[in-house]
Amino acid sequence: MNSTIEIISPLRQRFLDEMRMRKLSPKTQSGYLRTVNRFYHWLGRSPDTATVEDLCRFRHSIHVINKSSIFRSNYGIRRTDVSNSATGKGLSNR
Repeated sequence: MNSTIEIISPLRQRFLDEMRMRKLSPKTQSGYLRTVNRFYHWLGRSPDTATVEDLCRFRHSIHVINKSSIFRSNYGIRRTDVSNSATGKGLSNR
């Protein structure tokens, strides 16, 4: 008999139960779990030991990452628009 038993911490079980009780969609639950996992790896210890300061620093690190991603994305659009404006295909001509 080969059975696999997955051990779930009480904190994770409570989190899963709370999401089910709130009837969050599977995609939302997956996103929340992904973010908690990122936080766990960023923090280097169990999330239940996190301080308010840890949470603020994590939120700031996500904001910096997202801001730089948006900048790169916008920069790509601007660079394309600038190169297209020389050929008369800028945003106003689309």
